[in-house]
Amino acid sequence: MKKITRQIKIGPYMFEVKHVPDLRDEDGKKLYGRHDGTYKVIEISSRQCEDMKRETVIHECLHAIIDVTGLDVKGLEESYVTAMSPVIMSWMRDNKKMVKWILNEDTK
Repeated sequence: MKKITRQIKIGPYMFEVKHVPDLRDEDGKKLYGRHDGTYKVIEISSRQCEDMKRETVIHECLHAIIDVTGLDVKGLEESYVTAMSPVIMSWMRDNKKMVKWILNEDTK
């Protein structure tokens, strides 16, 4: 099983990816992940199964994409990202040849 990369590029920025054993928000609520657009950091709770970590990375990357692009989602960002991230993960898994083609990789 491959380990998650420690950096990911989103737009012109490199985001550091950190695994945090007990990730929580300011109020103490447990989190699966979060992104910090100012410091270019994505934090992922290490206390999730590998599939959830993958989906959480997609989720946080979508937040970072919205942040980097400056899209105005009028308070609906979390709803959009939560709806899209599992579908994107499923699409990638269900269409490996298409993903490889998009990435211009060998599809054999």
